[in-house]
Amino acid sequence: MRVPSAIEVELSHTSMQHPPPLPSRTAHLALGLGALLACACSDVTHTVGTVEMQSQLREGSADADDAIDEDGSAPASSGSAGSSSNTSTGDGDSPEPDNGQPSAAPPPGQPQFTAPDGCVWNVDVAMNRRLDMYLMVDGNITLPFVGGWDNLVEGLSFYADHPRAAGTGVGVRFFGIECTANTYAMPDAPVDLLPGNSGAIKGAFPLPFNFSPMLPALEGAIVHAKSRANAHPDWKQVVVFMTDGFSTDLSCLTTPDSLVTLAGDGFLDSPSIQTYVIALASPEIPPNPFDPTDRLGPLELVALAGGTGQPRPIDLQAPASDIVNALLDVQRNAEPCEYEIPESVADQTDQLALAMWNSTEPLPRVGRRGECGTQPGYYVSDDGRYLVACQTSCSAIREDGNRPTMLFGCEAPPL
Repeated sequence: MRVPSAIEVELSHTSMQHPPPLPSRTAHLALGLGALLACACSDVTHTVGTVEMQSQLREGSADADDAIDEDGSAPASSGSAGSSSNTSTGDGDSPEPDNGQPSAAPPPGQPQFTAPDGCVWNVDVAMNRRLDMYLMVDGNITLPFVGGWDNLVEGLSFYADHPRAAGTGVGVRFFGIECTANTYAMPDAPVDLLPGNSGAIKGAFPLPFNFSPMLPALEGAIVHAKSRANAHPDWKQVVVFMTDGFSTDLSCLTTPDSLVTLAGDGFLDSPSIQTYVIALASPEIPPNPFDPTDRLGPLELVALAGGTGQPRPIDLQAPASDIVNALLDVQRNAEPCEYEIPESVADQTDQLALAMWNSTEPLPRVGRRGECGTQPGYYVSDDGRYLVACQTSCSAIREDGNRPTMLFGCEAPPL
């Protein structure tokens, strides 16, 4: 299964190990119904077993030698976190990756760059301004019936360990029964940097016995993201809304129009919060004869109003790699095309350049954003903290899927 960036995520099902095994779907349902009747919903979790996952990447990719270890952890990767030494503190405010002295050696698979005067560039992976994603995930009771819950849990687990996700802040909340937005503004696993936060995310999985109070869930997610945006103005915050679709909600009074208005207000307000939508589809979810509303149709309008285009549809009966691919696609699309200048060379921006991964020469340099036009290129931000890709180059970086390369030590391309 290929990600649009050409990154191919392949699950080796023959080598899967599950100690302890996931509860069966029947057990999930029985336990869920029992817990629902007993109102003991907040204390029930289950553990996902370790699964070996192989990441096959195209030749020359930044992540070419990254793979999930047998113990489920992701090894360090020059293509994912650079020289990062960050560690999750569990409080949602882990420091950003170490951005000190750049590496002099090209990352694996990256060609050596030589300037026109013969100077050889020092090369390192360019790390974008931090991105935080708050995942608001549907945990309703229909998911086990269509065989989708185990795939959803495995997909989220695999993503949390994926090398390309390293350095991204991710937290999760599952909804729910409650109809108050404040409930969903409190994450089950606080937003923090991967891979350090992987364990907290895996430990947050509930049993799927809930309903679908979509309106308070989305409102709570946006409230939480706005709060983090105000506390950390340098970090970009987005919401990822993962649901199997809309159904008439008589308890929390959710309507399609109310969801669209909420997502639109979140995007247009300041600070602006984008809402990405992953539609958890399944051909086995039958239409409700008493509810003629299209389950997935309203999600298109929510994503559009939330400033993110179209939902990412997922067949819940497809391999769990589809979940990984969708989350990586959202991550790449949301990542700011602003790349941190290491403190050690912050006063040497005339000796810095930005290049596409596997390119043979730097991007053109322009003086400021207004000079980009429709041409590829980059410029230094007004505060001198970032190399910023022009929109044309930013789109190409997102389509490629690999983080670009930052070059040090030679004369930058002329303006």
